[in-house]
Amino acid sequence: TCGVLNCIFVGYVFGMYPQHFWLVYLLQGSFLIPTRARAFKRHTPFNIIFYLMDFVCVTNITFLISIIMAIFNCIMPNPLVPVEYYKFFSLAAAGISCGPLIAACMILPVVCLLFHDINTMADLFIHIFPPMVMFTFRWNVTEINDAWPGVFKLDHLHSANFLPLHLGTISGNTIRFYFAWFVLYTIWMAAVLVVGNPLPKKKQRGLLPYAVETVRIPKYDSQFHSLMRGGLCTFIGRLWNRSKAESRIQMELNQFEIKDFLTYMGGHFVFVSCSTFVIGYPCLKSKTFHGFLLILMTAIVTLRGAKRYTYYATQMYGRMLRESFNDLLDTRSYQSSHV
Repeated sequence: TCGVLNCIFVGYVFGMYPQHFWLVYLLQGSFLIPTRARAFKRHTPFNIIFYLMDFVCVTNITFLISIIMAIFNCIMPNPLVPVEYYKFFSLAAAGISCGPLIAACMILPVVCLLFHDINTMADLFIHIFPPMVMFTFRWNVTEINDAWPGVFKLDHLHSANFLPLHLGTISGNTIRFYFAWFVLYTIWMAAVLVVGNPLPKKKQRGLLPYAVETVRIPKYDSQFHSLMRGGLCTFIGRLWNRSKAESRIQMELNQFEIKDFLTYMGGHFVFVSCSTFVIGYPCLKSKTFHGFLLILMTAIVTLRGAKRYTYYATQMYGRMLRESFNDLLDTRSYQSSHV
């Protein structure tokens, strides 16, 4: 019930009061992201708290912090954050929200509208809300400035150029923000894959050539490891002429190679870069195109959710009922044969 009412509320505020929609994003993000973090920490069998280091999570956390800093800059006599930093992050948020996040929302099957699952709703939130907020920031500047005078200085969103890739342009700030995350995340994950701590690996090699392999209990997980176990390892293995049997062994041991991770990050870089220019540029130039993609994005995630509910109501529960009846029939058959 809360999920359905929330969707109605979000749609109503976005359509009727776009100047206040950022407040909905701030309030719901302040609830959903910490809730998501707690769920990640309590997840079994692996603690998946490191999922928060993914680009989409880092982007949303940065976006929320920048909104909070804008509020404090308006309230405090002396700005807490220089205006230049705020302009940098706002332009980067524009490129990321209207490019990679819209593309990911339309492509990733895990992004769907499920009312009953708060974790799935949080996943939907971090993908679909930033493009909606940026729509209001880009195309409802007058209403926002009238309703919240002095809080958001959005004139630079209209005056800023998308190209070239210089500091102070939308594409330049977007690529710089992404590159900063890309370098830090790649260094951290490469170190994890080399050393083997603290992410899950059933066997850990000793640091010396003669050291004996020791069995260890996995504790943490990452998005990369999860995707690789889900079949990405086999796909990347084809690029390196690796056999399916060897890929299955790596998936079973949860132990992957540096070249696999670099291939994964290379694909991530190409996806973010291409979507920034192919989708982000026309979105920030045309209100009609931006609105069309928001409608298309909403339709796609709703269709995915409808298919998931259809599966729950028919196939999954039907299979459970058949298994229960089969167990019941087997029990009665066994009892009849021993009477």
